[in-house]
Amino acid sequence: MWLDLTHGFDVYSSDTQPLKTVLHAGTAYTGSFGVWHAFYGKAGESVFASERTELKYLDLNFDSYQQQKEGLFRQRNQLHGAILLLKDGIIFFENPWSSRPLTECVKKKISQLHRFRANFSWFQCGTQQLHSSVIDNELVKINWLYQRNG
Repeated sequence: MWLDLTHGFDVYSSDTQPLKTVLHAGTAYTGSFGVWHAFYGKAGESVFASERTELKYLDLNFDSYQQQKEGLFRQRNQLHGAILLLKDGIIFFENPWSSRPLTECVKKKISQLHRFRANFSWFQCGTQQLHSSVIDNELVKINWLYQRNG
């Protein structure tokens, strides 16, 4: 799957990650643009914080919501992955639930695309397929971060 997010969306590589932290005036705000969750998220489990959330103050007026639908890769195991064209490069998301994993040769060709951003991509090198536990661990981490302070 090829997805062009440059026209009308203005999506950057950092917007595709499960979490994004922005420092502004000495404060760290955490949130998510939702691109990663659209592919890997889990209905009823993926948590999104409202805009400009400070992890330090979750116990006060923490506003969040949970993903309503399964991520695209969870729904469609016939998809090998997605190549996303972004304002500042190209990234690759591998489908850990694919019924037919990509070959090492194909992954290598993807990694050699002009403007490929490996540090923002989610894939397993070599012949092995990205394991779903990597995704599950990331979701657990996000949920843990958004737990209200005791």
